[in-house]
Amino acid sequence: MVKNILVNTIVGAVLVFILSSIWHVATPLGELGVKNLPNEAILAPALKLGISDPGFYFFPGINTAKNLTKEQQAAEQTRYLEAFRRGPTGILIYSPGGTDFSFGKLLVNQFLLTLVLAFLVAWILGVTAAGTTYGQRVMMVAVIAAFGAIIVPGQYWNWYEFPTNYTVAYALGIFICWALAGVVMASLVGKRAKTQSA
Repeated sequence: MVKNILVNTIVGAVLVFILSSIWHVATPLGELGVKNLPNEAILAPALKLGISDPGFYFFPGINTAKNLTKEQQAAEQTRYLEAFRRGPTGILIYSPGGTDFSFGKLLVNQFLLTLVLAFLVAWILGVTAAGTTYGQRVMMVAVIAAFGAIIVPGQYWNWYEFPTNYTVAYALGIFICWALAGVVMASLVGKRAKTQSA
């Protein structure tokens, strides 16, 4: 069974990698809702001057120091809510630079992540193959794909105000790529299960 899971892992990872590449390169949906930073020539130097460490930043900021009294905490909460209402608000994934952009390295990282995820799906299909039909296995992968498509993008949309069109397109891409891969992976598991039982 281990060999079957590993083969299905590789097949699934390659399929998802190709399908997601097509989604991002051959359709406009992969970049829907993404915009270039306006006035970059002005803002980029200001960011570099004001932020030295890479990280995940949100604004307006809130003082979360442990030594604040209850009165200070209440005052800080009031200040934050007013700053949030007044705006602007946002998040920033920031790096000060100083490194070369390596598209190849990012592609390798993406494939390795996809390989790990494909292994999890292949393992679930492998351990349930004997007790499920092909249609049930396809549905199982579709449910897994829907879960993955909603859980992170949905939370980012809710808490960090990711654009709705970006969130929907991103989630749809995850679902379609994995669901289509699941059609093939579920079939391969079924064929191997029949071969083993024969």
